[in-house]
Amino acid sequence: MIDKKILLLSLADENNWNFDKNIYDGLRSIFSKVIRYQDYRKRLNEIGINQLQKEIIDIVRKEHPQYILVPASSYEILEETFQTFHAEGSIIFGWFFDDSVRFDNYSKWWIPYIDYFLTSNKDSVQKYNDLEAKSIYVPIACNHQIYIKKNVEFSYNISFIGRNIANREKFITEIKNNNIQVHTFGFSSNEIISFEEMIDIFSGSKINLNFTGSYRNPKIKQLKARIFEVTMCGGFLLTEYVNGIEEFFEIDKEIVCFKTVDEAVDKVKYYLRHEKERIKIARAGWERAHKDHTWQKRLSDIFEKIEKDITIRGISNILPSDFKMPPKIRKMPSSYHYKWARIWLSRKNPKLCRDEIKVSLKYDSKNFNARIFLVISLFPIAIQHVLINFIEKLKMILKKLIDKTKIIYTTIFVFIDNRICHILKFRRSHDGNKY
Repeated sequence: MIDKKILLLSLADENNWNFDKNIYDGLRSIFSKVIRYQDYRKRLNEIGINQLQKEIIDIVRKEHPQYILVPASSYEILEETFQTFHAEGSIIFGWFFDDSVRFDNYSKWWIPYIDYFLTSNKDSVQKYNDLEAKSIYVPIACNHQIYIKKNVEFSYNISFIGRNIANREKFITEIKNNNIQVHTFGFSSNEIISFEEMIDIFSGSKINLNFTGSYRNPKIKQLKARIFEVTMCGGFLLTEYVNGIEEFFEIDKEIVCFKTVDEAVDKVKYYLRHEKERIKIARAGWERAHKDHTWQKRLSDIFEKIEKDITIRGISNILPSDFKMPPKIRKMPSSYHYKWARIWLSRKNPKLCRDEIKVSLKYDSKNFNARIFLVISLFPIAIQHVLINFIEKLKMILKKLIDKTKIIYTTIFVFIDNRICHILKFRRSHDGNKY
């Protein structure tokens, strides 16, 4: 037990990986006090950007937590807020889950504001270290108190829970083409299943499929949470291979892997026919998950390392002044807050709209859309929507004109290029390939 307070800024997305359900119990098992702030993305949607910062800062000033744990999402927590955390004497941990695809355009730009980076991508640890940031590899685990094995009859031969992204549809379609039924859940954009339903599906499926391709690039493989969730529930896991998975489970004894579509089809057919072998593997995976991959064990190991590191090296809260987001990167948070400004204006809340616009322009003062919206927000609500509709129509007209202009320029360029080629060919034919 660590005799310290930790503030958890939670994320509790029921439609994705639920940080709150997975991490909260694990933290409570190792810290003397865990202060949980509700899902901060949801809170932003309720009270706006400035009030969100105020609420969190008020908690920090009241509770004085030694540690603050922030799972990264987008740009909801502002840099000034992190600076206030430091001023209050707190040590900040940022937890980044998509460093394999977001390191260069998102994660590394928080280095001046975060003391320790917890990353689920092993290769990113060295990238952080190269930039003199403290980073620790934290593989995914599971809360064994809620991911439980249920004694239910098999309802599905093969199931897959997850969105239709990367190369998933290709695999599933090919399996179906072999006259094998695959039940998908959450695959379409409007399909949502509850957490309890998900647990039932893991236990009630003879084979649980998992794919490791990144949502941005299927060639980039990631160690997915589903690997640990299925095994923790005692389900048989057939997963696309990812480098390093052998560190966590023994392949063909605790889980089964595939690399190609044909291999996936062959293994689906094989394990549907060999029930005893399939059940034996599922049981071994369940035992390994409970032995090595609970959040209680994972977090205990991680914070034991951190406590030792702080004792030996201490903490420096001096922020590097020469490490700042370049203009190209700053356009991303600027666009993010501009979108929130539009949301608040659509909800007829010009004050919160202006708050977001100011943040947007702080990141990118040249954001033309944000500047226009700032002016619009000053008008009465009835006039705001008229102006927005007018500007949107004007943008469409300008876009069409630009597209037509591009076509004209392209046509002229192609004509000139063709004439030049014709002239050069003519000269070569008369001057002995001089050109």
